[in-house]
Amino acid sequence: MKKTIELTLLILGAFIGASFSSGREIYVYFAKYGWVSIPIAIAVGVVLYFVMYFFLNLKIPEKKNKHFVFFEIVLLVATFVLSATMFAGCREISYSFGGNIIIIVTLLFALLQCFVDIKGLQVANYILMPMIFISLIVCIVLSDFEVANNINTLGAVSSSVKYLGTNCILLSIFLMQIGNAYTKRQKKVASFFVATILTIFIILISLVLMAQPYDIQISSMPLVFIAFSKNVVFGKVLCMVVWFGLITTLLSGLFVVCNYVKKNNRISKILLVLACFGLSFVGWEVLTSKIYSAVGLCSIFAIFTLLITYSKSSSKT
Repeated sequence: MKKTIELTLLILGAFIGASFSSGREIYVYFAKYGWVSIPIAIAVGVVLYFVMYFFLNLKIPEKKNKHFVFFEIVLLVATFVLSATMFAGCREISYSFGGNIIIIVTLLFALLQCFVDIKGLQVANYILMPMIFISLIVCIVLSDFEVANNINTLGAVSSSVKYLGTNCILLSIFLMQIGNAYTKRQKKVASFFVATILTIFIILISLVLMAQPYDIQISSMPLVFIAFSKNVVFGKVLCMVVWFGLITTLLSGLFVVCNYVKKNNRISKILLVLACFGLSFVGWEVLTSKIYSAVGLCSIFAIFTLLITYSKSSSKT
C-alpha cells in the first residue's frame, strides 16, 4: 500500500499545478459551462484513469518511429507553453504582493537550472500536495455552492477534450519513466485514486465558482480572489501555495525542455528560458484559455496516432 500511495502522490504532484489550485483551469474548462460540466467531469475522470494506466504500462521505445517523434515534438511545444504559463502566473502573484520580487526570484531560479541541476522537486511535491489540498478544502468549506443554469453542452464537451489532451500529453513521458518501478496492481489502484481525487476536486471547485459573481469567475485566479474576500491572511497564504506550485511546475517543465539540448550548451538553455519568459508576456489568461486549447487539440491528435502505432505493433507480436 505504501508504494501505491507513493505513486498516487507522484502523479498528483505532476498533475495538480498552480492553474488547478488557483481555480483558473477549472473555470476555463468546466465551471463556465454550467451544471453540465459536473457529469462531464466524471467522464473526464474515467478517461483519465484509463489514460494514466495506459502510459504507466508503456515504455519509451529505443527506436523511435515517426509517430513517436511527432508525439515528442507536440510534447515539447506543450511543455514550452506550460513553462511560459507558469512565468505568467508568477507575474500575477507578484501583482498580489504589490511588487516584482516574486517574478524576479522565479526567473533567477529558472536561469540557475541552466547551470546546475535543481534537485528536490519530488520532495517538494510531497510537501506541496498537502498544502494545496488543505488550502482548497478550506476555500471550499468557506464558500457557497451553486449549480449554474447556463448550459453549453457542446462547449463543455469540446473543452473537456482539450483539457484531457493537454494534461495527458504533459504527463505521458513522466508516467512512462516511473511506471517500471511499480506492479500492475499498484499502477491500477494509483490511477483509480488519482482519477477519483481529481474528479471530486473538479466538481467541488466548479460548484464554488458557479456561486461567485461574474467578475470573480473570469478573474485570473478566482480561488485566490475568494480567499482574499474571506481573510487577507488566508489570501496571502493561498498566494504562496499557488506560487510554490507555479515554480515547481515551471522548473519541471524547463527540465524537460532543456533536456533536449546538449548538456554543456548553456547558452541554448538560457535562450530557451528567456524565450519562455518572453512568451509569458502574452498573459496568464490568454495562455490558459486560448493557447492551451490549441495545444490540447494537437495533443489529442498526437496521442491518437501514438495509440494506433502501439496497437498495430502489439497485434503483430
